[in-house]
Amino acid sequence: MIKSLKSVFALTVLFVPASQTLAGTNDDVLKLPFEAVPKYWVIKSAEAPRYPTQAVSRRLNGCASVAFIIEADGSTSHVRVLVSYPSHVFARPSLKSASRMRFTPTDANAQKTAVYTFNTYTYELGNPGPSEHSKRTTPPDTNQEIGENCKKAANKVFNPEIPTTASRSRR
Repeated sequence: MIKSLKSVFALTVLFVPASQTLAGTNDDVLKLPFEAVPKYWVIKSAEAPRYPTQAVSRRLNGCASVAFIIEADGSTSHVRVLVSYPSHVFARPSLKSASRMRFTPTDANAQKTAVYTFNTYTYELGNPGPSEHSKRTTPPDTNQEIGENCKKAANKVFNPEIPTTASRSRR
């Protein structure tokens, strides 16, 4: 039934100098250009999100971009949805997957500096054919286009302000 599920574990952040920390925090939380993320953190474990049953029955493809902080212990915190297309359909499994991701610091990140970033999950059933959703809207032509549009939209709403030290300790 499901031809393929593509979870794109591409860590994408806004492009700022690698040494820049985020304003409003007492911690050193970096925003890194995409090319610099693997220099600090690598994925230790990640689970592909489950394809929502309602999306399978409606034969929907889509995406969700989820923001989170990679903490010093390699866990994720402050996980939130930036974008979900179609609206809310893929949000829950993407949140769950991002919450369970674990990272390992690289040798270059011996200080285990926290990073605020986001990940885009792309869901694909193959050729979904006509559905109620596709009759109401004009979906992108390909799943790759869905993923790219999701990333672009997420970049527009990705909030550079992250929780302060006090609120981060209450995860």
